[in-house]
Amino acid sequence: MTADRDPQHLADPSARGASMPSVGAAGDIYATQPGSSAGSRPPAGAAADQFGLRPGDLLDDFQVIDTLGRGSFGTVYLAWQRSLGRQVALKVSACTGQEGRTLARLDHPHIVSVYAETVRDGLRLLCMQYVPSLPLDDLLRRLVERSPAWTGAELLAAIDGSHAGAAEFDPAQLADRQELAGLDHVDAVCFVGSRLADALGHAHRQGVLHRDIKAGNVLVSLYGRPLLVDFNMADSRVPLEGESLFGGTLPCMAPEHLDAFNPTEPASPSAVTDRSDQYSLAVLVHELATGRLPFDTPTDGRPLPELLRGMAADRRGCVGLWDDPLWRSETGLKTVLARALAPRPEDRWPSADAFATALRDTIDMRRTLAAARLRNPLPAWCTAHPFATLVAAGVLPNAVGSAVNIPYNLLRIVPAEHEPTFFRLVNAYNLLVYPICMAMLWAVVWPVYLRWRRRGGCPPDDMRELRERVVRWPRWAARIAVVGWLPAAVFFPTMLHWCDCGLEWSRVGHFLVSIGISGMIALTYSMLFVACLVAWVFYPALWRDPSGFRQRAARDVASVLAPLKVLPFLAGAIPLVAAILMVSASPMSFTAGEYEAFRLLTTALIAGGMAGFQLAVTATASARAALAVFAPERAGERSSR
Repeated sequence: MTADRDPQHLADPSARGASMPSVGAAGDIYATQPGSSAGSRPPAGAAADQFGLRPGDLLDDFQVIDTLGRGSFGTVYLAWQRSLGRQVALKVSACTGQEGRTLARLDHPHIVSVYAETVRDGLRLLCMQYVPSLPLDDLLRRLVERSPAWTGAELLAAIDGSHAGAAEFDPAQLADRQELAGLDHVDAVCFVGSRLADALGHAHRQGVLHRDIKAGNVLVSLYGRPLLVDFNMADSRVPLEGESLFGGTLPCMAPEHLDAFNPTEPASPSAVTDRSDQYSLAVLVHELATGRLPFDTPTDGRPLPELLRGMAADRRGCVGLWDDPLWRSETGLKTVLARALAPRPEDRWPSADAFATALRDTIDMRRTLAAARLRNPLPAWCTAHPFATLVAAGVLPNAVGSAVNIPYNLLRIVPAEHEPTFFRLVNAYNLLVYPICMAMLWAVVWPVYLRWRRRGGCPPDDMRELRERVVRWPRWAARIAVVGWLPAAVFFPTMLHWCDCGLEWSRVGHFLVSIGISGMIALTYSMLFVACLVAWVFYPALWRDPSGFRQRAARDVASVLAPLKVLPFLAGAIPLVAAILMVSASPMSFTAGEYEAFRLLTTALIAGGMAGFQLAVTATASARAALAVFAPERAGERSSR
């Protein structure tokens, strides 16, 4: 347990009827709520000198063992509570505020518990849970000096290297330590931030605002568990007795908090709400991620009102907020923090609990996307050029279908003397149908292509729209194939008959069979290849907003899984139909050369169909595995996490 030690810690100037705050030697600013006694205001430097307790000194029921920390409002000692025979953290401060009553209402694993409060000779003695721990600001300073991109394991190593004592065995905290040890930098930041947001949400549900969240008011236990402390500035939202303090720490204040502190602004202390606490916590999370506070604090000696007004303007303009190189790649955490750091309170997360959930979703999303990348079997070039690969995935199956269809038609349907007419019809059909198919393809793909390269800067709603578009691509591939092939079943027989080519009904049937096989090839494999591209490349690349990640992913994945269930059956039907065709064809209807060519064509079709079936089964399994990391229940696979 430590006391506040930040040199820019502030107390309320009570701008609505109180005098300007005074500035102490350490840069602290104090004032009282209107109508309170200014004589009880703690003088600057009092926390360091006023009490003067040494190890072994007795104070009420407590024997001082050591000093844990000094701050603007008091000193925290490690003490022995004689009546109960236990070590406690004893905070000695001037009798201002209501920290004891506030903490007594909070019972949360990430908030230090209060045992008792005693008032003696104008001093408040606050007996609290003693947790062997280190202040987060000290830990962060050491970590950043070693590596700005510190990991959870490095955080634990810094704790272990800074504390020689042994912690009491705690299975719950041990689980936290084991989880933290395996986290990279961003996940470790989200781990710490989500626990503190949980604690803040609990305080808010009890009607308590902290109003001074910063790294100096967070302890980290020897297990790596963060603990929110120092509720001296807290507001219980109940009528106060006597004197209360209002303030915070300038670099961590929300813009409305700065306004409320500014004696020349119309805002009142009531403008500081639970979403102001959320903003301050987001500042802390940003600091953990980048190693520095997101906003600079001017030191040019301007008058306080002007200084506060300029700082509030910087926050509302988000000046320099995303300059750090980290935010170029970590768009998930950036999205979560951007909402928590929104200039207007109503644009932030609806509660600290929602903020905590979003931070946990960030960890979940990052792990899922990393797992999805490992399940991408495509060569690096295809992943780097997904739209070129997409075009190939759509064109190749249709080209193969044509390669099957045209030779079969020449062998079984079109007499040799009418082959020139048939080729003219093929060219006319392609000139008619291809532009229609290309227009459909353009309408489906172009909106995504336009925003693909700037997807890191797209708003979350745009990214959601893009994901909804790409998961429908496999169905659109099937629709385009149908548009390309189905009219051929009517066009060619009708036009050949109209051209007096002597087309018999048996030849019409053969036409339908050839178009059916070719169309099945085009539809099945274009759907398959596009679905695989969506699962391996497009869909994982379009995640930016982690909030509600798992629920939204489950809905999206269902759209891709549905066609993947039927594609292997369609792929298996192609060689089966070809085999039936070869068996049913009578050798008497061919010349010797034609029958030999027919056998070679059909055998190649069967062999290619069997290879294609194996490809479809393998690719489908791979795509399902890639989708399973997003929605294991829907994909029929157990999650490995």
